[in-house]
Amino acid sequence: MLISMSTGVPYDISIYTVSIDSYMNKSLRGSFINNHYGDEVSFNSTVEMLFSMEQIMNMTGSPKKYEKDRSFYDNEDENNKFSDEDKNRLVKISDFNEYDKKGDIATFYIKIRFRQNASWQGNITWREGGKTEDFRSVFELLKIIDSVFK
Repeated sequence: MLISMSTGVPYDISIYTVSIDSYMNKSLRGSFINNHYGDEVSFNSTVEMLFSMEQIMNMTGSPKKYEKDRSFYDNEDENNKFSDEDKNRLVKISDFNEYDKKGDIATFYIKIRFRQNASWQGNITWREGGKTEDFRSVFELLKIIDSVFK
């Protein structure tokens, strides 16, 4: 496992294998795996997927968030929002290979490199199409995913 010299964080901690089982009315349904979170996470909508991925990023601290979330309410300390059960799901080395996971209609490898400007930046690889694209925001990420289903 490759370790970043500057942060001590494994390079693959921010890779999510997203398996899409259905796509209706621009809403994704399926599951994702992160190599450092011990459970596969199912989602029934695109928004649920994004919030679940963000929660894991907040728990692992990778990639680091550059801005505090905006809210109509006072933001509580994000580290205190996670139960011990959630934190225990984090693993140093998982016993599964996330690259073996495949969706019914599509599979994506999403690498989140940064969380700047209240969004995500990174790249996405479409497994079946063999193509990789960079994205500069979550909205751009969703547009790239949508392009597969047109």
